[in-house]
Amino acid sequence: MRYRSRRVEIDGVVYQVRARGESDGPIQVQVQARGGGEAAGELVAPADHLAALGLAVVELARVFGGRTWTVAEARQVHRAAYAHWTEEDETRLAAEFAAGRTVEELADLFGRKPSAIESRLRRLRLLG
Repeated sequence: MRYRSRRVEIDGVVYQVRARGESDGPIQVQVQARGGGEAAGELVAPADHLAALGLAVVELARVFGGRTWTVAEARQVHRAAYAHWTEEDETRLAAEFAAGRTVEELADLFGRKPSAIESRLRRLRLLG
């Protein structure tokens, strides 16, 4: 059983998105919202359907004026945006940070947004 969860806060509304399932079976995705009114929903779909469903949500958000982007678009600005962090990446990040590089320098070096660098440094307990 695999499980992932992400928390997103937008304009005072906190969205909790949870996904769980077997790698070869259906994935259950649950979205809960708190603040700005109550809303909750649930979606159950095969894992190979989730990417297409996500694109549909992005397209609808664009139609209604939402600010959205794709990973490909993000990677035009930051070449490694949303890429998985490897142990080697984390080791190198820790070493470069210890050597005195700034968050902005690390963002350029790793091809990621400064917020991604800060988040990973906090996760590694190198930044408060």
